[in-house]
Amino acid sequence: MKYFETKEPYYSLIVANNADEALDLYREMYGDNDDPEKFNSLNREEALYRIAYAKTEDGDNLTYEEVKEDLDAKAPTMLLVDGDIL
Repeated sequence: MKYFETKEPYYSLIVANNADEALDLYREMYGDNDDPEKFNSLNREEALYRIAYAKTEDGDNLTYEEVKEDLDAKAPTMLLVDGDIL
């Protein structure tokens, strides 16, 4: 699995097999009308950094177990979403 990040128009961190799969997940979350300009590929350490400093909807930090589970995802998954839509 690979890690993909986009910041415009909405922030997302996605784990997927390829950019097309990441785009499909992005569209499921935000709709078809707001495709990202591009996806940046991240390595595992960069994705870990983003997830480790992310906050939950309640403003709490993620636990070690939650971070590890996210990084070890075996299926394409939206790891982080734009806080403005929560």
